[in-house]
Amino acid sequence: MSQLKGLKHFYIPDEQSIYLLSHADAKKLKDWVSLCISQLEGLGYSEIELLGKGAFGFAFAGNAPSGESRVFKFSRITLPQHVQDRLEEEAFMLSHVNHEFVPRFIEYQQIRKQSILVMGRAPGEDLEKVSLKTGPLSPRIIVKIAVQVGELLSSFRQYSENGEIKPIVHGDIKPSNLVWDAENESVGLIDWGSSVFAQTDITGQYVGNNVMDLMSGELHQTNARLGDVYFIGEEQLNGALSSPRFDEQGLASTLYALASGQSCRYGSKVITPSSLGLPKMLANILEHMLSEDPEKRRQGGDYLFNHLHFLKNMVFTQDKPPQYTPLIPTWLAHSQNRADIETVVYSSRKSYLRQQARLSDSLDEKDVEELRYIDDAQFDRYYKNYLQGMGDTEKAFVSAISRLVRYPVVGGMAVRWEPEGIYVDS
Repeated sequence: MSQLKGLKHFYIPDEQSIYLLSHADAKKLKDWVSLCISQLEGLGYSEIELLGKGAFGFAFAGNAPSGESRVFKFSRITLPQHVQDRLEEEAFMLSHVNHEFVPRFIEYQQIRKQSILVMGRAPGEDLEKVSLKTGPLSPRIIVKIAVQVGELLSSFRQYSENGEIKPIVHGDIKPSNLVWDAENESVGLIDWGSSVFAQTDITGQYVGNNVMDLMSGELHQTNARLGDVYFIGEEQLNGALSSPRFDEQGLASTLYALASGQSCRYGSKVITPSSLGLPKMLANILEHMLSEDPEKRRQGGDYLFNHLHFLKNMVFTQDKPPQYTPLIPTWLAHSQNRADIETVVYSSRKSYLRQQARLSDSLDEKDVEELRYIDDAQFDRYYKNYLQGMGDTEKAFVSAISRLVRYPVVGGMAVRWEPEGIYVDS
């Protein structure tokens, strides 16, 4: 792993094609991935593949000599040490979780400067990929996901250590962090990089019986991580003390996004939960949980957790996939040897974000230093000034356009939002 020291920062956000890199940077990326694979093969693992990459690291999957499928998370050694330390904090939080819907913690180790987290692998594929393939998920599947994640979050709320209640907050519940096993129709919650022990319970009371804890300054500033701004709720976005309410908001956003075929929570005023064919009970719950009124949000969350057993016992008819009629001319190529096509989205919003990050007075020196090291749109998603100054419907529109990058489009298309309507040039 010591060879990694020679590599500089070369991370590419998902929406940017490898073909836009210089030859030298593209070679560095491929060499680094090959190095990780060879290191894992040297440890006896087989069938190794790159699962994904984020602002803080890379994830690989492989089979152990025992045949068990595992996931390996590598931190980026080009990042500041306090950012790299997040992987150890993630390992610490995951080690406290023991549930059938969470892949188990195996070990955390450091090889020279390289940190590696090893954990079990959830079978199936993440729900963002499922959503991109199928469009809106059927009401039956949405209810099943709601029940399973609801039961999981209920167990987090009741977690205790040495007889003291210490609720666990995942902090980043969204479709891409839920792996769906289609064969058994069960979920697996992954990516614990934003998880913390809650500072307050669902009633807003401080967690902990220790008088010294209650008097400490830690309860006057949040320990929460930001999570993905497309899915987290208002309280988490605005820096409130960490609470199990954060995850119930992530669940509501996820259910709404999967039911409506979107990649965010923001379109609920235009495509309302009651228009999605969901059971009326769940639609009403989501209407409340996605409301702008904090009291309504809490009422919706409480109702959901108090009535999970009703949702669990619902009976559905057979799923009927919806039929779509394209509103713009579309040609589909049918070829057995179709090559992979990369699609890239360009948005004038990106340059605006860069400018805002540099001009903003709300950033402290530490934040500015982090942004120097991590200068890409993927990290901007985890930064609360992202999409600032836009209404929720506008945010949903930007998200919908960005979703197009996940599909192969030949020839390209331009989407323009003008005062009098939307224009699509294809």
